[in-house]
Amino acid sequence: MKRKIDVAIIGGGPAGLAAALKASEAGAKVLVLERDTQPGGILQQCIHNGFGLHYFGEELTGPEYAGRFLARVLQDENIEIICDAMVLSFTEDRHIVAVSSKYGNSTACSSSHCNSVYRTNHYIYV
Repeated sequence: MKRKIDVAIIGGGPAGLAAALKASEAGAKVLVLERDTQPGGILQQCIHNGFGLHYFGEELTGPEYAGRFLARVLQDENIEIICDAMVLSFTEDRHIVAVSSKYGNSTACSSSHCNSVYRTNHYIYV
């Protein structure tokens, strides 16, 4: 199975999810690599209010704020998230090496083509 990927985002916290949404709105196919078992970042642990006033127009807890972004990302068919993925290295030529429980011991992302190609065997090329 191959897919075209235009943007790879390392980190599925609110900033990564917001970046994925903006890239998708611009027409990009997006891959988010998140090291935790679920997206949302550190805000999943911030149970106090105070998030979301500027972006969503209401006061939210950390998990609620992260959940709003995640709900929008999960509805977007141009965005894929791979959780439990640890990025080990990346280079200026857009080659990313990561490990993932879903795809085996090594996952590599590379832009060797005009757009990038995603493969679901042990290596992922982005």
